[in-house]
Amino acid sequence: MAASDTELIKRFLKGDESSFEEIVFRYEKKVYSLCLRYTGNREDALDLTQETFIRIYRFLPGFRFDASFSTWIYRLANNTCLDFLRKQKKVKYLSLDNPVNLGKGGVPRELGNNGDDVSWLELEKKELRQEVHEAFNKLPLEQKEVLVLKEFQGLKYDEIAAILKIPIGTVKSRIRRGRLQLKTIFSQRELLTAENHLKKQGEVCLNELSK
Repeated sequence: MAASDTELIKRFLKGDESSFEEIVFRYEKKVYSLCLRYTGNREDALDLTQETFIRIYRFLPGFRFDASFSTWIYRLANNTCLDFLRKQKKVKYLSLDNPVNLGKGGVPRELGNNGDDVSWLELEKKELRQEVHEAFNKLPLEQKEVLVLKEFQGLKYDEIAAILKIPIGTVKSRIRRGRLQLKTIFSQRELLTAENHLKKQGEVCLNELSK
């Protein structure tokens, strides 16, 4: 039976370095996925993943055992990404064609085997994702971060609130405003989906982003 997070932390605090390796193995894909959504490229995501685990190693002795360890890690990863973006003075944000394999040698998702095999439907979907990407980048950072945690990481409202240290009501309102803003952007652009008109632009947008 695998050791719990609490057991691994306690072992690490007693000097067992191998327990930290297990923590890295357990959470590195989730951290990398979050970093990739923020940066939009693999190189920066890998650097930020490494920086996050350096911070985890440094701050782990101060971890409070009455808190959720996964939430604590997400908070560190989220703050690491935001620090990076503020220093860069740009928010490139997520890659829509995210890797299929988050491990070593991750392969970007392609829409077809080669140019001749890509159908018009696939081309329309690819164009839509690019439009969604551009629209998403126009959102304020506070709306982007809650949407990344909710739509991409699949976290609950209370988990997001704990990570960002804001009330649940604020999380919900930011998500609602972000979805409304996306809907407005898409209404103005009069975008079409690959199959039909965007009847519920904001919802379809978020569905496309999560692919």
